Amino acid sequence: MIDGQSAGTVRYHQRAPGLFDLTDIGADGSEHPGGTLQIAGNVWTYPWTESHGGKPTMLRVTNRFKTPDKIIYEKSVSTDGGKTWRVVGTGSEERVPAESISPVQVRRLL
Repeated sequence: MIDGQSAGTVRYHQRAPGLFDLTDIGADGSEHPGGTLQIAGNVWTYPWTESHGGKPTMLRVTNRFKTPDKIIYEKSVSTDGGKTWRVVGTGSEERVPAESISPVQVRRLL
């Protein structure tokens, strides 16, 4: 949602156990390939490949669900076909109950 309006959605299609094809669907209904998602237990991995200087670079974002409300994530890069990976970013997100956020905090978020 952007300014209260739907900006689109993502459709997941299961290709095989633990492997999903993603399709981005714009607010206008247009469809665009969105890559793949690999799920193994509580670990969700979004891999993709980009070209840098004419060379393929593999990237992935890995989300580890520690609890239903907490995710630890990292972004990694490989320039040798996936033999070695270098972590280039990490972080975490934690969902908090809406009632635990004060009206002042909500105004700051808006």
